[in-house]
Amino acid sequence: MARITKTTRQENQDKLEIGEFYRLVFEKPLYTIISNPPDKNRLLNREVRFDTYCPGCKKERTVVNLQQAREYYQVLPITREVLVFQFACLSPTNHHFVFLFLEQNDGYWKFGQYPSTLEMLQPQFQNNLNELESLLTEDEISPIRKALVVASNGYNIGAMTYLRRPFEKIINEELLEHCKDAGSDFSELSRLRIDEKIEVLSKKLPKFMSENSYIYSILSDGIHNLSDEECGDVFHICAESMLIILNERAEISQKRKREADISKRLASAKTKLTQRKNENT
Repeated sequence: MARITKTTRQENQDKLEIGEFYRLVFEKPLYTIISNPPDKNRLLNREVRFDTYCPGCKKERTVVNLQQAREYYQVLPITREVLVFQFACLSPTNHHFVFLFLEQNDGYWKFGQYPSTLEMLQPQFQNNLNELESLLTEDEISPIRKALVVASNGYNIGAMTYLRRPFEKIINEELLEHCKDAGSDFSELSRLRIDEKIEVLSKKLPKFMSENSYIYSILSDGIHNLSDEECGDVFHICAESMLIILNERAEISQKRKREADISKRLASAKTKLTQRKNENT
């Protein structure tokens, strides 16, 4: 068995640390800082490979860092270093990724990149949104698109606000419909807490929404109590949850439309049969 030397351990540690740094290069939104980065001399000319989503290939690909370029800009009264990190996916087309960082006292400040953060978001967001476009109105789907754009720029508190809007819209619409059917006072029921409203509407709401009603608490906590970074930790799972809810909502809406159409046609058929019977008697 090969013995792991101290040098090998250090090399492995360097590889892990530098690999984690490059992941942050990809994931951090614009105008945020990567604090306490590895020494830049260790970053340059060190090959690192990992898997990430490639917008050009529209699938997961292995990417490798290319030779790093260093440029200097005079920012009065001092000279600061701009690091240009370049990567390419290991496909025949070799799609390139470029990230620009300005050296700061407390780390590297990200001020440019290609492709955009929005293009590099998890692909299921875009796929699900495209599927929902034909099922939902623009008003219903617009808040999710806005949430993705805002989150891609690092404003995750604002993104949580956009995610909460369709949740509240579904509750209010179903509550209004419930009051019409049951003859209840909407102004009275509208004063209930969200969890109480969900309990009243549980049979009409998307199943995922009823079973995971605490999504609303997470979104509200993000808006009122969490930092942008803390919101960023839960944004993706909240966005995916809202897409599931909207998908179920669309299915419920389609089912109701089909039932209403069939009921109307059944009533029309019944009327015609009754008229024929009356004519024959």
